Amino acid sequence: DLTIRFSDVLYDARCPEGVLCVWEGQAELEFAFGRPGDEEEPVIAVLRPGRDFCNDPEVYQCCLGYRLCVVALDPNPVYNKEIELEEYIALIRVVPDEECSN
Repeated sequence: DLTIRFSDVLYDARCPEGVLCVWEGQAELEFAFGRPGDEEEPVIAVLRPGRDFCNDPEVYQCCLGYRLCVVALDPNPVYNKEIELEEYIALIRVVPDEECSN
């Protein structure tokens, strides 16, 4: 009874391959959550490498009684190479969470 659509990568500031970074960076992704017959709700979730993606409230997002966790985003950035939206693949985990009811 839930649909999730990966709609956009708002920004991808992860450390690119071939570059030495002092911070691993992060990416911000937009998803659309919905239930049949209802309007989709936009949900913005953050991928922060090295963080506990499903237990850190600064990283996961709540919507419609579920916790959305971004586990991975492919491909990894490469220095001086732009990634088109169609190339991105997001691996997510969605778990029921009573505290996420809205």
